[in-house]
Amino acid sequence: MMPSGTADCPHQSETRRKLGQNQLAGSLPGGWASNSAFQSLTELDVSSNMLEGNLPDAYGAAGSFSGLQLLRAGSNAFTGGRP
Repeated sequence: MMPSGTADCPHQSETRRKLGQNQLAGSLPGGWASNSAFQSLTELDVSSNMLEGNLPDAYGAAGSFSGLQLLRAGSNAFTGGRP
């Protein structure tokens, strides 16, 4: 399960979120795209967790995270292709 306060993590810059190796489980929320804390992201690290399912379209080149340059999502159980 993704923590509800994940967008308010302390010690993170406005352009990078490092959430890797945190035993996060479930799916990657597409709703983060509408959260102002995530809209300026250039780097998102959710690697080495227990995430599963498809990557939401918001994380693709034409999605809401248009400034996202690096998505680290390895070592999870995602299915399907990249958005």
